Amino acid sequence: MNEIIKFENVGFKYVTDDEAADNVVISDLSLSIGKGSFVAVLGHNGSGKSTLAKLSNAILVPQKGKVTVNGMDTADESNKDSIRRTVGMVFQNPDNQIVATIVEDDVAFGPENLGVDPDEIRKRVDSALKSVGMYEYKDHEPHKLSGGQKQRVAIAGIIAMQTECIVLDEPTAMLDPRGRKEVMKTIKHLNKDMGITVVFITHYMDEAVQADRVIVMDDGTVAFDGKPKEVFRNTDKLKAIGLDVPQVTELSCLLRKDGIDIRADILNEEEFIEAFSKIAEVSE
Repeated sequence: MNEIIKFENVGFKYVTDDEAADNVVISDLSLSIGKGSFVAVLGHNGSGKSTLAKLSNAILVPQKGKVTVNGMDTADESNKDSIRRTVGMVFQNPDNQIVATIVEDDVAFGPENLGVDPDEIRKRVDSALKSVGMYEYKDHEPHKLSGGQKQRVAIAGIIAMQTECIVLDEPTAMLDPRGRKEVMKTIKHLNKDMGITVVFITHYMDEAVQADRVIVMDDGTVAFDGKPKEVFRNTDKLKAIGLDVPQVTELSCLLRKDGIDIRADILNEEEFIEAFSKIAEVSE
């Protein structure tokens, strides 16, 4: 799989007045994000995951090492417009991303800034709103929408810029369960049906297990990197670095410790019910 984002021995720290303080948030980080992939990034507060997001589209540039987007060096000022057309960002609070008083005008804002032809903008806005299930709200006022709907409008704005990759920095953190479900459904549609690369930063384990790959950050480095079933079977190690695991995964782990022969890689309720039913059949 071709890579769209590549980190090579990247280091970054925030500058403060306290020169003695150790503010390193990314330390010698090397990883690649494949085109068309759906990658979840986990980590406790201060682990470096949000900094990783901002390094991905040149909001920040590395102080050590190199970040490239489709081969373009993010530290090269002349590349920044092209990089941000390639990798779009969606942040935690949708209210901070809404710039217009009408939904369709908000989605059109990015393409207009890129100098896209008005007829093309019209096509892109309609297509983007349809792709996130918000076309029927195109004439609505954004501030009257729910949190989940606002976030979907923000995602539509990135799609209208025709980015190849969307980096979402905890986009469901401020949403209720219904809003979270709406946004996750939208993200999976963009990835699976439209081929858009997704880098999804979250602290919800039930969201992370829906990705194809999970990266766990700890103190600015990669602690785990693999398929969800590979990563979440390390229950004790994940807890040791301050992370939870899906509840059914933890339950399976406890049952195994009690001598019950149940799979260690269970990630959702359906898998648990199926595995536990087989155990029950054997014991009868």
